[in-house]
Amino acid sequence: QHVLGGWQVSGVTSFQSGAPFTIINGFDRNGDGLATADRPDIGNPDAPHNTRAIVVAPATCSTGFQNPDTKSCVTPNDVFVVQGTGFPNARTIGRNTERSKWTQNFDLNVFKNFRLTERFNLEYRLEAFNVFNHPQFTGVPNRNVVSSLAGQYFDFNLLNGGGRTMRMGLKILF
Repeated sequence: QHVLGGWQVSGVTSFQSGAPFTIINGFDRNGDGLATADRPDIGNPDAPHNTRAIVVAPATCSTGFQNPDTKSCVTPNDVFVVQGTGFPNARTIGRNTERSKWTQNFDLNVFKNFRLTERFNLEYRLEAFNVFNHPQFTGVPNRNVVSSLAGQYFDFNLLNGGGRTMRMGLKILF
């Protein structure tokens, strides 16, 4: 009874949908001095969302567009977003049109009070966070069309919030 009995278990489980976020152009397309608020244009809405094109000189690419991740010449029909120039138009992507990954998290607490004397108790506690070690991609990926480094644009794998963590503690209660 002293060792095996009286254990208590509690936990918290949370499932959360991803937070909305906006893809940003990374270039002051309308000349107002604020590049962080401008949004790119949609190229091909059916293309993978991690594809992009930036405007380059025709000497670099005959199409005038280059995918900075692959350094290949592309057309707006090959990629999801295209660096916007000029004032926003009907092809400009909307605000909060993308979502971060959803989360599934399980936390667990196991604890027991050991009676030492009539006045003193010893509490042993084990707390485990992310018990099943699910990857937690809760952040917003690099979403800047112009200045994201090659291979880092829209890469959720760079956001893993960490794995399982555990801690133990002893507490004297009197």
